[in-house]
Amino acid sequence: MKSSLCCASKAISFLSRPTQSTGSTWAPPQRCARFVSSPTKPAGSLTIRIPESINGIAGNRRMVRYVLMDIEGTVISVAFVREILFPFAKHRLASFLHERRYDPDVLRWTAVCQDAIEHESGTRPAYEKLPVMLTGWIDQDRKLAGLKALQGMIWDEGYRQRAFVPELYVDVLPALTQWRARGIRLGIYSSGSEQAQRLLFAHTNAGDVTSLFEHFFDTSVGEKQTASSYRTISEQIGLSPHHILFLSDAERELDAAALAGFMTAHIVRPGTVASTLHPTHPDSHAPSPRRINLPTDVLFGMHRKPQGEVTSSTSTQIACGT
Repeated sequence: MKSSLCCASKAISFLSRPTQSTGSTWAPPQRCARFVSSPTKPAGSLTIRIPESINGIAGNRRMVRYVLMDIEGTVISVAFVREILFPFAKHRLASFLHERRYDPDVLRWTAVCQDAIEHESGTRPAYEKLPVMLTGWIDQDRKLAGLKALQGMIWDEGYRQRAFVPELYVDVLPALTQWRARGIRLGIYSSGSEQAQRLLFAHTNAGDVTSLFEHFFDTSVGEKQTASSYRTISEQIGLSPHHILFLSDAERELDAAALAGFMTAHIVRPGTVASTLHPTHPDSHAPSPRRINLPTDVLFGMHRKPQGEVTSSTSTQIACGT
């Protein structure tokens, strides 16, 4: 059975501005400037039952004390990262490394990149050769610490210049604020660096929402498709895995989290193939506002299963609280 989040509205908006340090103008491709969901097919809504009191938890219900979530395809569009942030970093990389070649932080992370290249190829590249090599890594979506740190520095410039503004899916902020109001702790786990995560959530269309999250986990705890990473996160959070719900659009990440004992929900936005192994709810034709019944229900882009479908206890008996 599956649980899914579905796209609810505009996924990306941006403001194109000159990059002051180069004099050139970078702009995202026009075709990905704005993403709008079909007005005739409403978003669904994930319903997590929240008892009025802790005494309402009974039987085989599992108490959700912490919701851990992915970023791409879960709270923002994958396209924002792949078609906005990555091209911006590629555009600025060479000039950024040249302009800040004496910056200790830049030298620290370029040395990490040089170490990685030397380990892979047996030859340590000169600093001047890095732009071409790192551009190749961006194209390959290499998830290496040095590259992620340098990208974060470049994105910091872009965010400050308002070159782009990440838009949260419209179902996200209401759910997060309601969960927090109910005492549910929230965290992010992304392959992007902690720095990049904080930058993104500090510059959303809804403003700075970093205060909603208690943790920003990156691959320093381990790879996202490895169960041990989730066990590490559980230890750092200070909760048993069965009290943690992980939301992601990536099935292999959900597999790893489930293996570690986490509850899971597959977030299905447009372009995501629904899982057959994790709780997911398909789109419904009923308008999502009719599903809202706060404070008992919290909606996060999913509908209930159509009548007649069998659902697992994991997907239907999740209780949230402190």
